[in-house]
Amino acid sequence: MDEEGTTYERIWCCLEIWMGLDYDKYEVYTAPARGCLGPDMESFDRAVDTRPAGLEMSGAWKHINKNMNFKARRHAVGITNGLAERDGNEEFRFSNIKAKREQAFPLQLVRQAFDFEVQDGQASVSSDRDHILEYIKGNVRARMHEDESRPIRMRTKSISAVISTSRDSHINRGWYQKPGCNDFASVNALLHGRFAQAFWRTLLETKGPGHALMQRCASRLLSSGLTKVSLSFHDCLKCDNEALSMLVQHLPLQLQELYLDLDGECAVTSGELILEEIVVRRQKSTDYPQVKVLSLPHCKLRCEIPQQICRCSELEVLRLESNEMCGHIPEQLGQCTALKDLFLFDNELHGPIPVSIGKCANLVRFYSGHNTLVDSVPQEIGRCQRLRRIYLACNQLSGPIPKGLCELPDLERLFLDDNQLTGDIPLETGQWPRLEVLYLHCNLLAGVLPVALNSCSQLRDVSLMCNERLEVSSICPALVKCTKLEKLYLDRSQRELISAERNHVSRACEAAKNHLIKCVGTDELAQYKYEKEWKAFGWDVAFTHCRDIFTFTQLEPLDENVCTP
Repeated sequence: MDEEGTTYERIWCCLEIWMGLDYDKYEVYTAPARGCLGPDMESFDRAVDTRPAGLEMSGAWKHINKNMNFKARRHAVGITNGLAERDGNEEFRFSNIKAKREQAFPLQLVRQAFDFEVQDGQASVSSDRDHILEYIKGNVRARMHEDESRPIRMRTKSISAVISTSRDSHINRGWYQKPGCNDFASVNALLHGRFAQAFWRTLLETKGPGHALMQRCASRLLSSGLTKVSLSFHDCLKCDNEALSMLVQHLPLQLQELYLDLDGECAVTSGELILEEIVVRRQKSTDYPQVKVLSLPHCKLRCEIPQQICRCSELEVLRLESNEMCGHIPEQLGQCTALKDLFLFDNELHGPIPVSIGKCANLVRFYSGHNTLVDSVPQEIGRCQRLRRIYLACNQLSGPIPKGLCELPDLERLFLDDNQLTGDIPLETGQWPRLEVLYLHCNLLAGVLPVALNSCSQLRDVSLMCNERLEVSSICPALVKCTKLEKLYLDRSQRELISAERNHVSRACEAAKNHLIKCVGTDELAQYKYEKEWKAFGWDVAFTHCRDIFTFTQLEPLDENVCTP
């Protein structure tokens, strides 16, 4: 985009904008004549390389933020839908970098973006303009026809309906009332909404919630028709309770996916009104579509999980991790049959894992570690045949490992460490063919380690330390055929017993001997279990094997070369 914004005046550029909106992707760049200031990614790379070991995500960001240059001279600045490739690297990506990058975008272009209308675009050849507008108009009508075929609850509200039900009266004037522009109203509204989302934080930090341009941004977001909103206020001191309330009141009425982050030094003290709006108020009425994605990590949630969440039958992603959620996991959560990702870890939840979890047949990731969950892991979890990752570490779970857990054919990573689990592992040959990581340390497991683990051909990381009743002599025979094994965590007593039986140590275990020597021993674990050294070990393990927890990424497709029984 040129510095004067004449891009919006040309119909061919308008077509490009429309095509970008149509595929839910966009990037807009401008190159100010005097350049601009922005993040220096070379300093980011150096900060990442020099970070201390054992830092969880927020700790890593504090180190990077302290050692990174955010005022490097840049030639261009852009706004993007979501994080750009160089808002980090393959290991870390931060919405903070995106926010600081986009602060350099000229505000004059923001004002022009809120005024832009597709039908005002001009062309050197008038027939080009007519054909392009007819193309856009035809796509709009096709969408409206498709929308009418959906159930009433799933239909997209028209702009006129949005305006009539608006909670902000000052939007009831302006561009949408122009004669003959109804066919382009939704296109323009969508465009304005995308820009409102992109510039929300920048305007909040530079102008404040009471500024006319900020109010205009809010109006554009409300009337946009957007079904997906993604915003981060990590370390945003201007985002307080008032600013959050303003955002919640102006979320699009058609919203189905919400991604929000209030981590770091954000000034919000309580984020419960987000759940109240999306889960409680909106789900009471058929005027709103059902929520499909609710991602609210680090959102200062200090409440119980609303029971109304169980009515969200189309909910696919529920991320409430790293809050202060209390109470039980709702017993009827199994009514959310479309659920694929359930992230509840790092909260203050207690009580049992609900038996109804077995009804979530589409569940792929279940992360509820670092809570105070009790009782046994329900046998019904075996009905979730698509489960690939389970993280239930650092709870107070007890009883034996259920057979159903061993009957998950796609399971790749299983974390049951730091609980009170008893008995043996009821694994049979051929089960867990895709298992890569198995962490069982700090439990009360007893008996023989099953030789069926030998059939776990993808296994590369195992942790068994601090299970005093586990027969050490069974460890090597159980892992002798695990040729991909790279790390085997044992405590001091286990290592000494294995060293006494060197002739029985498998080649795979022998390859891991150098690592075993560095493992923390039993005595040290007891001393440092809640100290810095043990936390560092835990966070390094979690980040290594469950990086998707911290980077909000989707899992790669299953490797079809791995044979399942």
